[in-house]
Amino acid sequence: MITILTIFLPYPPSINKAFYTDFEAKTRHKSKEYRDWVKLANQYLMCQRKDYFTGIIKIEYEVYKPDNRKRDLSNLLKVLDDFLVANKIIEDDSKIHDFRMFWSKEEPKAEWHGAKITIYADRN
Repeated sequence: MITILTIFLPYPPSINKAFYTDFEAKTRHKSKEYRDWVKLANQYLMCQRKDYFTGIIKIEYEVYKPDNRKRDLSNLLKVLDDFLVANKIIEDDSKIHDFRMFWSKEEPKAEWHGAKITIYADRN
């Protein structure tokens, strides 16, 4: 049987903006933009059904482009994957054996102006 979960999240920050490095202390930190996004994404998640997937999964990421600026879709992937792991939706991003990521051609719906994530898993 295929189990499917779809969740909606706000538009994520690029991985290029998610962290900054304190070269003096030789440490890496989450940026304010990233921390703010995580708070908002957690609010989105609280209003949605949430499952926990272990084992091999397939994910489809449909992302709504917020404007016409040139953007690199793949720079959003790690932020979204890390969010799914941190919120115990998926066991680990190493369990993603197949994924598809694309810019949405639809106008955003009221509850969705960022990313629509659909997770597929075999459950026996």
